[in-house]
Amino acid sequence: MNESFSKNGMFDTPVGELHGRLTLDADDSLLELWDTKYPWGPDGITNFSPIKGILEDQKHVSLFEFAWVRMGGAFGPTGDTSHYSLFPLFAVVGATPFGGKISQISFNVDDAEVIFYDQEAFGCLGFGQEKKARTILRNAGIDTGDPPNAPYLTYWTGKGVILSADASPGKVSVWNSPTLASTSETAVAKMTNRVVVSVKFPEPVTEMRDLWKIVSRFTRFLGIVAGRPQNILALRIIDDESTDPSSWDVYFPTFPQRSEEDENEKPTRRGPLVDAADKPDDFSRLMVNWLEKDKDDARHRARVRFFNGWSKQRRYDEGRLIGAASVFDLLPREAHPAARAKLHKKVKHRAASIGHGLPEIDFVIDAAVELRNEYVHGPRPNREPWAVSGKTLIFLTQTLEFIFVVAELHESGWDFQSWERGGRHPITEYLVGYDENLAQLKEEKARRRR
Repeated sequence: MNESFSKNGMFDTPVGELHGRLTLDADDSLLELWDTKYPWGPDGITNFSPIKGILEDQKHVSLFEFAWVRMGGAFGPTGDTSHYSLFPLFAVVGATPFGGKISQISFNVDDAEVIFYDQEAFGCLGFGQEKKARTILRNAGIDTGDPPNAPYLTYWTGKGVILSADASPGKVSVWNSPTLASTSETAVAKMTNRVVVSVKFPEPVTEMRDLWKIVSRFTRFLGIVAGRPQNILALRIIDDESTDPSSWDVYFPTFPQRSEEDENEKPTRRGPLVDAADKPDDFSRLMVNWLEKDKDDARHRARVRFFNGWSKQRRYDEGRLIGAASVFDLLPREAHPAARAKLHKKVKHRAASIGHGLPEIDFVIDAAVELRNEYVHGPRPNREPWAVSGKTLIFLTQTLEFIFVVAELHESGWDFQSWERGGRHPITEYLVGYDENLAQLKEEKARRRR
């Protein structure tokens, strides 16, 4: 999230201005302060938030809330020295002091260029299209020479905004931000694009924890669409309404990061569940409805529980299956078939709502709930524990996760039936392997009955 750094600076604290060093680097973030005026002890710093300072490059920083504080002391010939180490939860860095009100943000996630891939906004002419490229360049006053010269043209049509919609947090816009670079050694130009999401709030956000929640809801949604959790590459606060527009980099040191060890592969262009650039209205409707339903506390808790397990990606264990089953109990009452419905009926009710067309899904659901109950309560009396294979554990976990997330997407406007499968996505992988995994599950259940 934004570029990591470690810089010296002067920081205003409750006991005065102190020299220190700030490191912002995810879990390794740390603010160290040295105090020669106030000895370490019970009368030292007790209230740290917020701390503001100026770094060695003259940038202003504001630090909000600290997960922990450590204090130590040293004794020397010049007197006592106190040393404080603090882990900041939120940090804002910019060329000007941050005023505390957030009217607009922008952020970029690492799969944004795939989620919002716009094949009509960028392209190239060459290898058989030299005549058209030559005409365009000559019309622009650029002499390409005569054949056999064969110009190759890379272009951006100038399309900036991909989509825009009014959602519950505010006005959401997604736009292209291309850059053109060239190297003097080769004189070759290179165009790269960064897709940026911006949110303009109707009322300023004043608490960093509220901003964290808003960003989390967006990244969870985008992760589900893409097929894996999203890492934030950049997050900024934007003030473009004042006479002197400013922006500040935002750091959330404890914001979840996708595990590289077990991560799913980067999605392909046909992988995302919705083609946002080709069908912006469909994507906007799904996003708006998803975020609106996410305001329900019960549904939000269920989705967070689901996402925490699903974020493990290719790592499966008993806990993940138990969590995947528990999300159905957390859903609001209107999502259940009856007030006191048992778990397997709740799951089947959600499965029936999506029109999945999967054979013998009720049999698979019963097996998943049976395994969950055995993990939670132990095997039934006079019965051996189910020695489930790793492949079947994965299949049953994926079944519960598939039903939950597809039902949630369906209720928000996603058309599962017309979805064009073909790219890399966990839902696609689940459907492709369904018949084979069902056959293995049947074999294991048959052996267990013998």
